[in-house]
Amino acid sequence: MKKLDRKGFTLVELLAVIVILAIIIALVFPQITNVIDNSKISTIHSNAKSVVSWWGTTISADAMVPEDQWQISNTVKTAVYNSSNVNKWVCIDSVSGFADAAGLSATDYVLRGNPPVGTTVDSGTCSAIKYTSSGELEVLLVAETGGKNYIAGKTTYAFSTATSGESK
Repeated sequence: MKKLDRKGFTLVELLAVIVILAIIIALVFPQITNVIDNSKISTIHSNAKSVVSWWGTTISADAMVPEDQWQISNTVKTAVYNSSNVNKWVCIDSVSGFADAAGLSATDYVLRGNPPVGTTVDSGTCSAIKYTSSGELEVLLVAETGGKNYIAGKTTYAFSTATSGESK
């Protein structure tokens, strides 16, 4: 009897492998998207802490140099420390120069819109800052739709606060 020379796989074997791979992908895909979403949220938190840290460093450094050499414009400080703005959220874009000085990009964060009301953050909420009567600077960053930290279908944001430049 002649020995058949079988090279390759049968159609049934190939289909079995494809089905197994499809099942594995279906089980793993949601976990991968969760990891990606969590990393985006973590990035926004990190950026919010960085803004708070930057602010504390800038204020400390500015206190040690003459006013004409401040690293951040007086208009930014005036807007943040303005007595009418204490304990009120102010959209970052309304504070002249703050976004640029803090390194915030309009393609990644919502810099226009409405300040948050209480604890409500939705698609119309801007990234905002608040200087509290207790001396804390609070930062709320909201991811821009289509930005690198945006999670599809979700309002993605992070909050950070600091006293004397120490972020929480």
